[in-house]
Amino acid sequence: MEVKEVEYTDYIREVEKLSKESTKHKKDHPEQVPTENESLHDQFESEQNVDSIPLEDLKQDLQDEKKKHETKSHSDSEERFKKNK
Repeated sequence: MEVKEVEYTDYIREVEKLSKESTKHKKDHPEQVPTENESLHDQFESEQNVDSIPLEDLKQDLQDEKKKHETKSHSDSEERFKKNK
């Protein structure tokens, strides 16, 4: 039974190692364009639990704030839904 436990713990360690490698951010650019640079999330430990703000959403929100009376003529959710199709 000890042999199986050792194999299992080795397996768990390997899975954890692969999981950490696969979750590393390969995208430094805010628009999620692949780059060779290390992202801020990887550079600083304090940034590892922070989500980046999608610039497209931020731009749309800023436009909505500028054009307060025109915001009801279009829907952000419709635009996002079209992109996901």
